[in-house]
Amino acid sequence: SYASVQPIFTKHCISCHVEHPSNAAFTAPPLGVELDSYEHARIYAPRVKKVTVDSEIMPLGNATGITRAERDAIGRWIAAGAPQ
Repeated sequence: SYASVQPIFTKHCISCHVEHPSNAAFTAPPLGVELDSYEHARIYAPRVKKVTVDSEIMPLGNATGITRAERDAIGRWIAAGAPQ
């Protein structure tokens, strides 16, 4: 469920991927991708899979230290249809 991955999004994605990022490098969410809610995460799930799970591009330079286990958890959630 989303509850299982929401803490991962909060820890590793939300500082940039929200309407008003707290990361000083951004004034808006990169590429318009917001991951601050179930609705947003579900919409962007295919993109998240591509850049976070498969290619490990995100987070940039792995600045937040996301682990393979966390990436795999996101991947399982997406593979299950990104359920709420």
